Amino acid sequence: MKRKALSLLLVLTLVVSLVPAAFGAEPVTPTPPEWINEEEYVIFEDGKVYEPEYWECVLHLREHALSGGQQSKDNPYWNEYLKLSRLVQKPYMDAATIYEKALIDMMYHKNNDYARWNLGNGILYDILLKQGGTLDTASGQMLQLWSARWTFQMDYYGRTEEEATIRELPDLIPDFVKEINETMTRNGMTSIEQFLDCGTMEVAEGMETYQWMAEAGVAIPAGKEIAIVLDGRSLKMDVSPEVKNERTMVPIRAVAEALGADVDWVQDTQEIVMTRAGVTVTMTLNSTTAAIDGETVEMDVAPYATDGRTLIPARYVAEFFGQKVDWDGNRRQVLIEEDKTVAGDSNLEQWAVNMGLIYGFQYAGSNYGLPEPYGKPICFGMYDRRAEQVESTRTGLANNWGIAGRDGLISLVQRMTPHGHNDDFQDAADIVNSLSGAGLKELIARSADTDQYMWRYTKEISERWGDKGILAWDLSRMGAMVQWGYNAGYITYEEALNLIEPAARMTAETFTSWDEFYLNYLDGYNWWARNDVYTERERYETEMKKAYGGTLPEGYEYWMALPRANYYQYTIKKTDDTLFETGVIGLSEE
Repeated sequence: MKRKALSLLLVLTLVVSLVPAAFGAEPVTPTPPEWINEEEYVIFEDGKVYEPEYWECVLHLREHALSGGQQSKDNPYWNEYLKLSRLVQKPYMDAATIYEKALIDMMYHKNNDYARWNLGNGILYDILLKQGGTLDTASGQMLQLWSARWTFQMDYYGRTEEEATIRELPDLIPDFVKEINETMTRNGMTSIEQFLDCGTMEVAEGMETYQWMAEAGVAIPAGKEIAIVLDGRSLKMDVSPEVKNERTMVPIRAVAEALGADVDWVQDTQEIVMTRAGVTVTMTLNSTTAAIDGETVEMDVAPYATDGRTLIPARYVAEFFGQKVDWDGNRRQVLIEEDKTVAGDSNLEQWAVNMGLIYGFQYAGSNYGLPEPYGKPICFGMYDRRAEQVESTRTGLANNWGIAGRDGLISLVQRMTPHGHNDDFQDAADIVNSLSGAGLKELIARSADTDQYMWRYTKEISERWGDKGILAWDLSRMGAMVQWGYNAGYITYEEALNLIEPAARMTAETFTSWDEFYLNYLDGYNWWARNDVYTERERYETEMKKAYGGTLPEGYEYWMALPRANYYQYTIKKTDDTLFETGVIGLSEE
């Protein structure tokens, strides 16, 4: 699921060109907004947005944005904005609309004084990549340019290096600066001023931003401090790492707590006790002897105290907890990541990720699945591994699930995989299915308000899904649960894969695609949440008819009005059905 940076735009869907294509009688001949250079404007073949009813929306929104208008519900063209937004989603996923809307949004962003927006970065990168096909070279290069401009404006323009540090962007900057420079070269640009000349950024302000970014992208000199990089992100430490006997020593909590370990200091014995996923590692101050679950291990350097802080060897802590450790001498970085060799040829990690994917979008928004710096790459564990996130994940598990530790999480997954909320649904479905039409109406009539629409919804779901019930609602949460348990430090990577295997096999046996799985999830979520889907459907359809001249848009389906339908949209764009063709491959028994 990880995707490389913008070079992958060359495997996008629709063929586009930098000159007008041969359109039929109905579509308009698209023209660029007046704030961009005409030669940098991209036109798509057969773009739905070029149909007159949609192109009129584009022209109105361009005019409004250029006049200094804001992107908000107070916008007099808000319904037209929503109308274009629908073309971005299933069933259309219209590339030309995404591009036109992105250009307008960049101007709205300028009008809003460049405030941070929760928008899907990468412009065409995300939505086109899913559809296949190729772009001609010139157009592909131009789309890369607009994607880089978009990200520069939305994430960096006008911000200081200090602000970027607060937002944890420094690790992303060198690669993004490189991407900007390569994109400029591909498009024949010789100066950063040309890159910034897109009508929505001031060149002087952009130059100032780019300057500190370029300096941040220079290789770290040999005399600089050592950094500890976990899964590609530098860990924050209150004391700088030191080198002793060719080992990097770090503050006791820096690495251990980021990995999800609980750390205790035993004053009487001068011991550091770290526990993660049922494994206890004990180190003693000024001793090279450590213990892993009671078995002694010799280290070539001992923990020691300095300036009121206890420093421990980063490599040993990481390796004792199943991590892989490397050294980047160029940048003076200790690189730590999960050692996944135990997975072998298994595809259980991908099953877990896909099953729980919708929760990643709830956490990271539509940018989930885009490569950094355009968004947050999809990863096992869902969240970044750092001490603050470990604490946040544990709090969520405790407050939302009543899980306070390792045993509770394992027990819940084992129990809810075969017997979750789907059992309750099937009991309710048995009741409504045992009644005649008149009997069901009588049951609804004498029920409380909420139960009235819930009995009706139960019948509707049962007719739609049959024996499947709302199983995907349970299984998707188990896919997320094993990842949260891993992130919290309650279970190891290997344990997470073993725990998800039964749920993965149920998914493979019950469903034929991720589309089917997450449509079932949507019904399951709304049934469990007891949402009044009929009132919501009426509200949504009224809004759509208002935007589409009194009729529902072509391709409208029932699920589009359901709460969380937007997460379903995001999820389906990031999955393919290869796993259903391959089946579940478990861990090797060797």
